[in-house]
Amino acid sequence: GRVKIWVYGVSGGGFLIMIFLIFTSYLVCKKPKPHQSTPPHQKPLTLAYDGDLDM
Repeated sequence: GRVKIWVYGVSGGGFLIMIFLIFTSYLVCKKPKPHQSTPPHQKPLTLAYDGDLDM
């Protein structure tokens, strides 16, 4: 029997998403960005997050 078009779409989309996630995780694990890991200061992020929690 024929396979519906949405089956190809769902399978292809899932496959591409899996490859994308694996590729991005591989890049993040292998090459961490020095700009993000170098500064230990995350005060503006925490202050903004606390402000969001207060709201």
